[in-house]
Amino acid sequence: PWGGIAKIDLISGKKTWTTPIGARVDDKGNIIAVGDKNFGGILTTGSGLIFATGTPDSRFYAYDSEGNQIWFDQAESAGSTPPIAYKHNACEFILFTATGGKVIPFTKKDNGDKLMAYKLKTCN
Repeated sequence: PWGGIAKIDLISGKKTWTTPIGARVDDKGNIIAVGDKNFGGILTTGSGLIFATGTPDSRFYAYDSEGNQIWFDQAESAGSTPPIAYKHNACEFILFTATGGKVIPFTKKDNGDKLMAYKLKTCN
C-alpha cells in the first residue's frame, strides 16, 4: 500500500505495528486496493485513539492503540489537514476539515468547505 500508519518504539527504533490507511476506489466506489497516498495528517489522543484523514477516498478513520481500524466516516471531500481535538464541559471532540485539498490532483468537483465535528463517548 502507498499509505500507512506505523507505531515505532522510540527506544529500540523497531516498528511495533503498521496498518494501511485509505483505499483506492474505482469510479463506482468499489475498493480496488487498500492503502493510498495521504495529504492530511494523524492525531493521537491521550486515551490512545488515533484519527487520520487526507486520503483521496474522502474518509475519516479511527484506530485503536494497536492499529486496528475501529471507525470511519465518509465525507463529501477529502480531509486536508490533521484532525483537531478539544475538550468542552468534560466532553472530547474531534474535528476534521473536508476541503479536498489543493496540493494533490483532485478535480474541482472534489473540493469542499466542510468542518465536521464528532463527540467522543467520554462525556459525563
